[in-house]
Amino acid sequence: KFLGVLQESSYRLWKMVDALLLLAKIPEETDNSVACPPGPVIGHVLQDQSHDINENNARVRVDRLPAIYMSEQHVYQLFSNLISNAIRYRRPDQTPQIYIGYDVKKAAYFVKDNGIGIPQRFQPEIFKIFARFGKHPHSTGIGLAHVKKIVDEAGGTIWVRSRLRNGSTFFFTLPAEP
Repeated sequence: KFLGVLQESSYRLWKMVDALLLLAKIPEETDNSVACPPGPVIGHVLQDQSHDINENNARVRVDRLPAIYMSEQHVYQLFSNLISNAIRYRRPDQTPQIYIGYDVKKAAYFVKDNGIGIPQRFQPEIFKIFARFGKHPHSTGIGLAHVKKIVDEAGGTIWVRSRLRNGSTFFFTLPAEP
């Protein structure tokens, strides 16, 4: 039993260190000079997360999205974090529904889910490193800080609209061109 606890703790530490290393590399890997069509990148994210999607019977809808001026790697990391959170923080009594789109009026991309939602009092903190809402065993508290740093480095903004037990919508804007 003690070895199992030790193994689980070392795994969580490894995941945290790995996430911190990725976070530290963002400024040096930022390339906002080339347009990246997000559709195919999101397709790769969905393929890579197909086990979790299928295991949770998640339904994912992706609209046609305008090009994003950032590296394909950062587009992948951004959507990967938001999609995995939408699955991870699902309501146990509902099939996860994830909608990825673009709001023309706000000029903002979004990832919307029907998950557990985030209480208003936690929302100002969720983009800070090591901020955690809920008790998920695989959460490092770095994912949303990573997403925010990617968006910030690209010159954009990110915010969330959420209500407890009513899901969350993460919006982010990015410059139209470099």
